[in-house]
Amino acid sequence: MRRRWVGFTSFLLLICLALVARSSERWLLVQSEHLWVGVRSDLPENFLQGRDTLDAFRDRLLVTAEQLDQDFQRVERALRTEYAVERYGRVPVLLYPDLDAYQQDAECLICAAHVGPLLAELPDVQETLDFGAHLNLDSTESTILHEFTHVVDFAMIDHQIFPVWYEGLASYIGDGLQGGKGRALLNLLPQYLKLYQQLHPLQLQDYLTFPAYGRWTYNLGTQLIDMLVQRAGMDTFMAFYRALDRPDSQAYDALLGRFYGVGLDQLQREWQAQLDRTAITEEGQRAFRFKMDQVVVRWTYLRPLLRDPQRLSQAYFNLWREGRFNAEEARFMREYLQDFQNMLATPDAVEAVLQNVPQLRSYVLTYAQSPLKQNELIHALEGLQSACSGSAEPCALAYFNIIHEFIRWE
Repeated sequence: MRRRWVGFTSFLLLICLALVARSSERWLLVQSEHLWVGVRSDLPENFLQGRDTLDAFRDRLLVTAEQLDQDFQRVERALRTEYAVERYGRVPVLLYPDLDAYQQDAECLICAAHVGPLLAELPDVQETLDFGAHLNLDSTESTILHEFTHVVDFAMIDHQIFPVWYEGLASYIGDGLQGGKGRALLNLLPQYLKLYQQLHPLQLQDYLTFPAYGRWTYNLGTQLIDMLVQRAGMDTFMAFYRALDRPDSQAYDALLGRFYGVGLDQLQREWQAQLDRTAITEEGQRAFRFKMDQVVVRWTYLRPLLRDPQRLSQAYFNLWREGRFNAEEARFMREYLQDFQNMLATPDAVEAVLQNVPQLRSYVLTYAQSPLKQNELIHALEGLQSACSGSAEPCALAYFNIIHEFIRWE
């Protein structure tokens, strides 16, 4: 079951006790064995209303701090390494009060977490990396493990090979450490890739030798790493990963031959053969359709307009709660978002979504596969500007139509 890593009440205790550790105008900090944990000090006042006394939370703080460090240590073990605080410094983990606050500071509407530089206003702390994990209070276990993998990877291995490798590794650890549920998620990846190949060309080598993100960077990288780990184990894969230095065919041939006894062409054939052998299940088809329709991204861009945002958030967290794709919750999300009657076309809501237009434009232009689609988006955004010159409802409807027309993969 995918847990929401820590509840609000536990973090409120963390915030209060952190005052004795260190504080700044915006951050309250507390130290654990491997980490500096920072929480925004400007939390909304209503977070503190109706809570118990500080003493009632002391035991919860100990559990919370232990969970965080245990998750970090799980990543260490999975990566077959040990993070030395004396050498690298403690890892800053910066927590925002909610997803909206995180996305505003990160300036990324479709992000849930990231690893990046420390904020300038963070007070000086000893023995600290100059980058850390940026999360929010509702971050899931998978997200925490994913970002911790990036931290250990970037700090210790110190080479950021093309995204298919480092994002694939973080996703493989993030999902793989969740037991049976993680295995179920990993088993769906070959189905996604096979179904997509039936629609568009998809070649492994294109992702291994092209230094940019693509539609399938995360899924393809995760599936490839899973295939290599099943072939020769995690120790061999990590040795191969550490040895990567140039993502060109000649370098791949040398390293694949050294660690796996194959060249890049042979790996491509074996990868394709695995996809060809993959049986497509009903669950796989439904999950793939949901992914291709980009329902979660639509939800993200429409969130300021939703009449019942809490129910949509609940459906999102329930999508994989039982270790399988929840088709009922997926259908609810899809149908809810397709009905304009479920949108709240008030001036404030419209103003909020219009602030998303620059990121919406960037997202669609990044993933649109044809110049024609890009031109259609630009024309639609010009129409949106015209629709928004009057009342709120025509503006909201025009924005709503753009989301459903352009936020999908075909």
